[in-house]
Amino acid sequence: MPRKALRIAMLGLALGGCLEDRDQARQEATQKPVEVALDPEALLQKGAVKRIQEALARNDFREEWKEGVLDGPTSTALRRAQKAHRLPATGVPDARTMEALGLAPGDVFERLK
Repeated sequence: MPRKALRIAMLGLALGGCLEDRDQARQEATQKPVEVALDPEALLQKGAVKRIQEALARNDFREEWKEGVLDGPTSTALRRAQKAHRLPATGVPDARTMEALGLAPGDVFERLK
């Protein structure tokens, strides 16, 4: 078989496999419902908000928050910290923000099942 024909045949096999994988993933996605947390606190370990607030305060992002509650002032402080670290300023705890504040994400977030 000429080289060009062999390349075309190999490309066809590779693309065929990709299409099959895509179709299989699409079929699995429609069969398995995905649970999504509507409340960011639902993803956090018990006591994590207090640890986040302590890290924010240590890093000079103190606000007048209610201790242990992911409230407006805590979100404001998170947003300020995210902006300072050039992260998306969502005001919601995420792994990159936790790392920037010196917290290990595994010590803050619940492990997903």
